[in-house]
Amino acid sequence: MRTITFSQFDSPSSPLFKSLQVIKFYDLVTFYIATFMYKFHNELLPIAFSSFFTRVINIHNYNTRLAAKQSYYLPFVRTNYSNFRAPMFGMPLMMI
Repeated sequence: MRTITFSQFDSPSSPLFKSLQVIKFYDLVTFYIATFMYKFHNELLPIAFSSFFTRVINIHNYNTRLAAKQSYYLPFVRTNYSNFRAPMFGMPLMMI
């Protein structure tokens, strides 16, 4: 972006993206993950995705804050490698 706009090498890139009306890669990925989670929550995806996430209500019957918000169960993982699996990306977006 700095090269396209002939900006200084140390100028901040966020205003450049905004002035050119270009979406950052991170924001684009976040948008697609949020769209996927919306479709999953409203059961608009094919049946193959139905086992990706588990609702908190299916884990226990206690009336907790997460169960009241219709949140999803976040499984415990031992390695950092497991945190980068596809189902783990959507969890923080749905817990907002």
